[in-house]
Amino acid sequence: PDGRHRRVEHDGRPDGSALLGRVGVSDLSATALQHPTEMSRLEAQHARRFTFTRDGAVVGAEAVHLEGAGDRAVLLIHGFNDTPQSMAYLAASMHRAGWTALAPRLSGHGVSLSRMAREARAASWRAELAQAYAQLRRDHEHVMVCGQSMGGALAVLLAADLNDLQSLVLLAPYV
Repeated sequence: PDGRHRRVEHDGRPDGSALLGRVGVSDLSATALQHPTEMSRLEAQHARRFTFTRDGAVVGAEAVHLEGAGDRAVLLIHGFNDTPQSMAYLAASMHRAGWTALAPRLSGHGVSLSRMAREARAASWRAELAQAYAQLRRDHEHVMVCGQSMGGALAVLLAADLNDLQSLVLLAPYV
């Protein structure tokens, strides 16, 4: 109002109203989880949108592992309700530069909604990432960790547990 601040609009609504709309959607999701019929409907809708592998993952949600020729590696961590494919462009770019790139699929991601509800746990993600880092560290002298959004928060937690991390990159971290 005083001319110093720029007014931002989302979908034609003044700033803030888009957030309120998302809160409403979140409330709807919480309500759906309490009503089995609505949850079944949402689960069926989700299943129609995707093709699943034998192990129940969405086709295309697979981990990315590109082996490089040198002693450098990067662990790429995707965000919440996302898959390693959101990091595939970065993995490919790092691989072209000679790096080994690993973007694991965190448990509960890229699967059915009911499976996500059962498996998506921070403790599991942290353990999976510690194991992935240790695997890369066994085979590479230099290992960098890069996380996006929730993956950035997980990268910070991983870095706090490590004494040999040389580089940490955060992309729009949720911290």
